[in-house]
Amino acid sequence: MDEQTFQNLVTSHSVVNTLYSSFQGRYAWQKVLSENKSSHASEEKLAQSKEILKQVTGWGTQVLEERPLVAEPGVEFPERETIDQYVELLRQEIDELSGLLERKELGIPEQVAAVARYGYGREQYIRGLLYWGQKYEDTELINRCESELQQGAEELGIINAMIGELEKNAELSDNLSLSLESSIIRLPAIFRMQVHDIRILLANVYFGRPSYKNLGIPLEDGIEWSKLDIDPVQAGYWIAQGVSASEAEEWRDSGFTNPAEVGPWKYFDFDHKNAGWWAAEGIHPEAANRWNEAGFHPQDARKWIEENVIDPEEAKEKLKAASQAGNSD
Repeated sequence: MDEQTFQNLVTSHSVVNTLYSSFQGRYAWQKVLSENKSSHASEEKLAQSKEILKQVTGWGTQVLEERPLVAEPGVEFPERETIDQYVELLRQEIDELSGLLERKELGIPEQVAAVARYGYGREQYIRGLLYWGQKYEDTELINRCESELQQGAEELGIINAMIGELEKNAELSDNLSLSLESSIIRLPAIFRMQVHDIRILLANVYFGRPSYKNLGIPLEDGIEWSKLDIDPVQAGYWIAQGVSASEAEEWRDSGFTNPAEVGPWKYFDFDHKNAGWWAAEGIHPEAANRWNEAGFHPQDARKWIEENVIDPEEAKEKLKAASQAGNSD
């Protein structure tokens, strides 16, 4: 096999694996919604996911038979139009789902379904990479995938526990509720980053490199990002966090150079300044939100945490007791 053909196979597998895992996640999302009789459930979308997975499985078989799905950049291939339709379908759904999550408009069953969409999609993606590594005896890839699958097994176990509890009780235990909350705050940005990753992959396939235009970033926005010396790929990751070019500059000035750090702060409605103050004290977004809502300043919260008081209400009780003791004296 010549080098170009093998490279086309690698790229083809990347496209197939990404699409298959994305729609496997979509199927899990619709399955959980359906089982819980959610108003967001759609038997039509569930059936559609099955058909798309069947189509993509056929492409995967073609690639494993060492017949590339895609060609080098600039060369047309028959499946491009269908692939573009699938990616646009994912983009539209992810935009809607991420918005619902950010606006906190989904109930517990829908939130669990969203977590299942991420968890099962991620597991399938890693398994696809593992299978590829085994076929071509890539020991480094095999070891990395096996390690990631082991790490993800606990996460999938928690997701399955959530699904099981919903089936039995229509609600979650306190521990699972906390796990769900911790997962949900990161999902909107994670979902959008997944779509962005697909666009990066296809930009390389179609055009040889990503640009603001082929990553779906409007021209006027691209100009603003370029002024900040932020390339199209990184700009897309900032946008996935719901951050514009002007906001990205503010977040960077507040010490947030990695866009993935920003999403959880925005989920709890922290602006760049407040997030920077809490982060400077080493307090993560979930904890910062609890302490902030309880009326504590970042420095005071850090002092309590250093004294192993992690519940703001406990801190309030201690302050109240100390005040009463002082008054009695």
